[in-house]
Amino acid sequence: MDKKIAIRRFYEEKIRTNFVDNIFDPFQVLFEIGGGGFNPEDTFKDENINIKQIAVRALKKEVPAGVLIAFERHIWYAKHVASDILIFNIPVNEVITFAICINGYVDDGWDNSGNLIEVYDEQGELMGAKILSSCDDEDWENWTWMDRPLRGNDFNSFAPPWSEEEAIQGGIRWQP
Repeated sequence: MDKKIAIRRFYEEKIRTNFVDNIFDPFQVLFEIGGGGFNPEDTFKDENINIKQIAVRALKKEVPAGVLIAFERHIWYAKHVASDILIFNIPVNEVITFAICINGYVDDGWDNSGNLIEVYDEQGELMGAKILSSCDDEDWENWTWMDRPLRGNDFNSFAPPWSEEEAIQGGIRWQP
């Protein structure tokens, strides 16, 4: 079976059978390697903040370049749409994977409810991304992975495009 398909099926099944309130639920603390709550009011008071430094400090272990760039991107999005972001390092059929899970805040005026996931392989190549809907049975039945990373307009509250993001048009895949 194709590696990407096997990894996607693993995450689909794990999330479908264990999802409660947020994307973190199906993954044991044993697999967590970094993350945190990122909030525009607290984290980004200084406009000159170095997001790469925040990302590296928030990680408990080294990750492939593509995963680090994706984590930086999500921290940058959190500058506009407050989120909890965790990274998990999970073996899937003897392949090391990295799952970046985003759970949006819905409190104190933030309306970024939502659960999103991006999954990468051991080289940092994107295996797929998904916006989860916990209340839409049809979404669970017709699960479809995106072959692109999450973007600002995938959040419930709009986030502008990441400043370093390449344009994604005509089905061209984003490459870190």
